[in-house]
Amino acid sequence: MNDVFDYVKINKSTRDIFKILDQNGIDFGEMYLLSEILKRKSENSELPNIKWVQNELCISFTKLKSMIDGLENRGHIKKIGAKRDHRIKFIDITESGKEFFFEICLITHNAFFNYINYILLSFLFIFLINSLMIFNFYINVLFN
Repeated sequence: MNDVFDYVKINKSTRDIFKILDQNGIDFGEMYLLSEILKRKSENSELPNIKWVQNELCISFTKLKSMIDGLENRGHIKKIGAKRDHRIKFIDITESGKEFFFEICLITHNAFFNYINYILLSFLFIFLINSLMIFNFYINVLFN
């Protein structure tokens, strides 16, 4: 396959993933936050706090507040006050948030692997055609 064709297919796959996220009302920052919470919970680490999220995503406080409020209003996360200082808010994922995250991951996974399967089938087809051509060449050389 040529580079232009590969670029077009990758671009289409990326657009499909953006489209899936957009249709489900979520962006990469929100997906990153949900994945970070799940990662930290699996490692038994401290949950991310709001200041960490703002620094990690390099976004304004206004954008962060909008993102956190949106996820919280949809029931995907909840804010938890720190035990020592209730001004510090940690962010935890809800069961609904876990289900939503894994559903979106499955959809994007399928979109990506449809693309990978297409590439693998294309390579297999090219390999088979080349093998048949080589086989045909040897048959002609041997019997002519």
